[in-house]
Amino acid sequence: MRGTYLIVEHVIEFPSWRADLAVLLADLDVFLVGVHCATDGADRALATHSV
Repeated sequence: MRGTYLIVEHVIEFPSWRADLAVLLADLDVFLVGVHCATDGADRALATHSV
């Protein structure tokens, strides 16, 4: 398989955002990976994440 591979991190906060992404990405091979955690766990993870 040849092509460009891209990893994108995005928070899908509302069901409508998921529906929008489904339409926008319909012509692409996309894998969605869900990560669910408590808010304090997300805050700790983001605090250690450098931009």
